[in-house]
Amino acid sequence: MTEPAPIRYHQVAAEAADWFVAMQSPAVTDAERAAFGQWLAQSAVHVHEYLEVTRLWQELGRGDSVALAAAERAALVESARRDLEVTPLRPSAAAPPPAAAPRSRRTATAALAAGLLAVAIGAGALLQLQHDRDHFSTATGEQSTFPLADGSIVRLNTQSEIRVRYAPASREIELLRGEALFEVAKDAARPFRVHAGRTTVEAVGTVFEVYRRADQSTVTVIEGRVRVEAPPAAGGGAADIQPATVATEVRARQQATVSAAGRLVAVGSAVPERVTAWTQRRLMFAGETLAEVADEFNRYNPRQIVVDGPLAELRVNAVFNATDPGSLIEFLERTERVVVRRRDDGSQVLSWPAAPADRPRG
Repeated sequence: MTEPAPIRYHQVAAEAADWFVAMQSPAVTDAERAAFGQWLAQSAVHVHEYLEVTRLWQELGRGDSVALAAAERAALVESARRDLEVTPLRPSAAAPPPAAAPRSRRTATAALAAGLLAVAIGAGALLQLQHDRDHFSTATGEQSTFPLADGSIVRLNTQSEIRVRYAPASREIELLRGEALFEVAKDAARPFRVHAGRTTVEAVGTVFEVYRRADQSTVTVIEGRVRVEAPPAAGGGAADIQPATVATEVRARQQATVSAAGRLVAVGSAVPERVTAWTQRRLMFAGETLAEVADEFNRYNPRQIVVDGPLAELRVNAVFNATDPGSLIEFLERTERVVVRRRDDGSQVLSWPAAPADRPRG
């Protein structure tokens, strides 16, 4: 089975700049418009990057002659909403940027496309840092992609927050909470480090994800390799003594888990497509307890799910839309005959009507 290509935001941003330039030309053809539509339909990431290029161009005061019509913007947003439900990011070879345009227009727009890409990745990052300084965050249910000053890309999942500190000899990112996917621009002279509590992840040029929870942090490498360091917390009894710093190399399709106290709990294989399913607004579970499943849904939705009693230990193997907790409840009502009780605050309490001794626990 062919593995999906890793997410490459630099490539998508470049294609978005090319399409932006092409779509402003009065000589654009019907075939090019059709190819542009196919490119947009491949992923919500494509729609996001195209709109981001447009926004940055307008913020720089160049939008009067190239601003998108309101109807076109609305259509793109609607396409994004539909795409977020089911469509994975695929390689964009099926609908490449418009290389088939007439040679004169290709020549005339090549420099403009390059300049626009510089605006989108370079000046756009500067604008973002000027507006938010070194701090990026997402609210409940929100996901955002941010270009950093060095050309790296960070994508934040719901309820996530990072702080960026760049220096001449290093690039330091602090994951204060939540989950982030990093695509690191190569720079051997300036290591790229992500700090999540007592966990430090160092990379030169790679793609990896870090998920910080209250009790542990999980590092999953999508492409390349990283070094994970875990200095233990100070204090504790003799049973807690371990070396000053535990470090290990984690390679592509591997995952490391580090406790909040700084103990390297495990390093094992991982399925990147499952770990990064959240980039498509999906939640994929393979044996997690229902309590863990509910916790994941609660990150994306203001109306919380509470699992009561032995039902919390039920094991779940399924794929859901992250923003549709009703699909989980319907699934449980159909397969487990759960009882749903709704509280005044809008939260929903799930339980079994009874817990006989022979009821399975997983």
